[in-house]
Amino acid sequence: MYLTYLVGALALSAEAIIAALTPVFALEYAGINPKILDTINISAVLAAQGNKANVVSLLSSFGGPPIWKISMLATLPLLTNGVSSYFLVPLSIAIGRRPLLILCGLLAWVGGLWAGMSKSLDSHLAARCLQGLGAGAVEALIPLMVQDIVFIHNRNRAMSSIWAAQVGLQTCLKTARLTHLRA
Repeated sequence: MYLTYLVGALALSAEAIIAALTPVFALEYAGINPKILDTINISAVLAAQGNKANVVSLLSSFGGPPIWKISMLATLPLLTNGVSSYFLVPLSIAIGRRPLLILCGLLAWVGGLWAGMSKSLDSHLAARCLQGLGAGAVEALIPLMVQDIVFIHNRNRAMSSIWAAQVGLQTCLKTARLTHLRA
């Protein structure tokens, strides 16, 4: 259960921080190496534009797919995650929580691997939706499993440790990203 929860929590964390990577994906899908972000002083570029500073128009000028489609990398997985919760709870009653949790962990893992290997934006969007479907188990099934296996006087502690671990993973991923951008 813990390994599946870890995979789901990582997928959920990836959903939460993907919006901050929009400039990287805009460059990547425009055919520009995103490593140029290390050499550009973004604040100086925006300061040169003065009051007319518009990051969206700056990202759109690179010639890749439209920014609204790139921003769907952040919205579609969250939408898929939310919708999957409506189906996972009744399905867990029908076939059992454990097999469904293993299946969702596998979906989150495969979706993450596919997203990492994708070469096009459409393939990346499909992979992130698959990852969001797998990550839906974290919010839908884990609380039900805690209710089943933890004594009632320990449930609050178990649930708070689960959510604290998820927040810890998100913090580590955000810190790693910020450290990479500053280096």
